Amino acid sequence: MIGDVKMTAQQLPDIDIDAVLEMLPAQTTLELTSQFLREHAIEHSASTWEQMINDRIRPALSSGKLLKLEFIKFAVEAEEHGNQHVFLFSAPDIQKIDDLFDSKSLAKRLEKLKDWPTLNVYSVAQNTKQQKIVEVRLDKIAGYSELVIKTVEPRKYKKNRQERELNGKFIVTHDLVEYRAVNVAKLNSRGQLEIRIFSHKHSTSYERDLERFWGTIDGLLRKWHFSEHSLLLLRDALWNDQYRKDMKGKMGVRNSQLLNINGNRLRVASGSLQGNLWDDRGLVDGVNKFSNGSTRPDCEFANVALLAEASGGKLQRDIGFTLKGSPNELIITSQVSRVEHEILMNFARQKIGGLS
Repeated sequence: MIGDVKMTAQQLPDIDIDAVLEMLPAQTTLELTSQFLREHAIEHSASTWEQMINDRIRPALSSGKLLKLEFIKFAVEAEEHGNQHVFLFSAPDIQKIDDLFDSKSLAKRLEKLKDWPTLNVYSVAQNTKQQKIVEVRLDKIAGYSELVIKTVEPRKYKKNRQERELNGKFIVTHDLVEYRAVNVAKLNSRGQLEIRIFSHKHSTSYERDLERFWGTIDGLLRKWHFSEHSLLLLRDALWNDQYRKDMKGKMGVRNSQLLNINGNRLRVASGSLQGNLWDDRGLVDGVNKFSNGSTRPDCEFANVALLAEASGGKLQRDIGFTLKGSPNELIITSQVSRVEHEILMNFARQKIGGLS
């Protein structure tokens, strides 16, 4: 389900472009920004963020080569995708969520909810001192309706490294720049829900973040209306001979940790960043022996990549993600575009035939 989200000037508040530009380095990458400018036939090469912002984006906006609406749309999509822990859910009873896709009914519900925003007004770059719901919108994607709820919370990142000697010590300092971390709930009219929690720099479990997010959006989305969409079968399928045969050339496994029926663990890792463990026949045979009689060992985690060469031109690069943690959780380990994100989610939800 891949399509283009439409945005109109009426949906935009008075957004400060300078604030958006200040926030951009924390929300996306030079590579994706360059790709965006290239798609709009604008000079796009830049080796630093300063060059990208001052020599590429600002002149393009000033001259009218780049429309403010298109740039804001890019900024909105950038902060909603990538560097996230994504939790997948499904609604067993679609009737319980049908009213969420009626714009008039939804707008009236929002008016009655305290501290909830107006429907279909975009929010980007505004900071907040605590987690806050900043945006609720209904999008049309490839014939389906999507409800998007966005919250933000303050985070900080390091900028401008400085080094100096003082009293016989070498001191390194950074400026701390506050930015907004964006958490997103996206529910489509087929009952597929994904909750995206912006990744922390240092954290091992996101269960508390997820529960806090559920509590924040409870006015519209009720947790008990959804069940987890388990990815455990996908994890284990990575070391199934038939699945590996079907997916060879379409995806690759970079590293993985496995657990056999005796409670022993085996960690396998590629010798190169782009290596694929599936290409090593001896390693695959070793994993099969490690199962010690089981059909396949349990896969506790795996770093995986969707390969661009098998995407039919939809992907311009390999997209990496990690399967670990909660049964319905996957981790997007780099900043991605909206299209890349949707391709990845469609892949994660696909049925795996012949396995149980």
